[in-house]
Amino acid sequence: MSDRTLLEAALDASSEGVLILSVKNGIAGAVEYVNRAFEKISGYDSEELLGKDIEFLRRLTIDKDVGNKIRQAIASRSSVSLQLNLRAKDSAVFQGCMSISPVFDRRARLSHLIFVCHDISELMNYKFAVESRNRELANANDLLQELVVHDPMTNLYNRRFFDTELDRMIAFHQRRGLLINLAFFDVDYFKRYNDRYGHFAGDGALKRVAQEIQRNFSRAGDIVARYGGEEFVVLSSADADTDAFMQHVEDVRKGVEALGLPHLDSKAAKVITVSAGVNSSVPSKSCTSRSVVNAADHAMYLAKQQGRNRIAITPRLELAGAQ
Repeated sequence: MSDRTLLEAALDASSEGVLILSVKNGIAGAVEYVNRAFEKISGYDSEELLGKDIEFLRRLTIDKDVGNKIRQAIASRSSVSLQLNLRAKDSAVFQGCMSISPVFDRRARLSHLIFVCHDISELMNYKFAVESRNRELANANDLLQELVVHDPMTNLYNRRFFDTELDRMIAFHQRRGLLINLAFFDVDYFKRYNDRYGHFAGDGALKRVAQEIQRNFSRAGDIVARYGGEEFVVLSSADADTDAFMQHVEDVRKGVEALGLPHLDSKAAKVITVSAGVNSSVPSKSCTSRSVVNAADHAMYLAKQQGRNRIAITPRLELAGAQ
């Protein structure tokens, strides 16, 4: 077996398409060789390719910059790889990867261009499917994270997220000596509301109350969470003083009452109302999240003892709201 015969047998056994184009005096000549893989990829028989000039290659590719890439390869005397769209004989377009290598003779003159290509459509489709699946998984993970930190009924943050943020915020405010504000809201006589109007109506009422709290505390430094049952909590660093924070809490109390949701079994009013407890202070070095929560919780129960539909603040235990 001659060297040429052995080389052709090796090229025909390759799964990558190979085409060799002659170059004379710097001008592309005719196709001198194609292997079976190139015939399969392009859809052309060797008889249709051999002896054809560069115009065939222009029909094969629909990418306009191939000529520039060929010139770059010649100028750099090195191979260049392209990912481009190719057109088969039946006009079907597929994605291909093509390597173009210049060959120089002993006098350093360009004598041939070798094109090696393979169909990467299946690979690209698989890559696209993997990327699409990864996006779906990322979206699902984002949704899962939302569920982890949000209360599904009210879409407020949940207690788990609140506890984490409270620890972080206390540490931050301790280091800088800044005021931290926390308010507990509790829907007055909510068990009686559920007993009279049903749990479906109760859920609807909690959603309306949650929306009213969120409407008044929607700033960058506000965190609104459902603490549990009919209890809500606001953690805020948005107000520079206690009076400003208290005004927002009072706006919530008035806003909930103004919703006018009937509650005929309430002793505070004939509509749904809330009681609130506020702790507004600069946390000391010994301050803990439990002490901050307990202080606001104590104030909220004081507001309830005083008749509900009102606000109490600790440690001064000053009252505001309906009398």
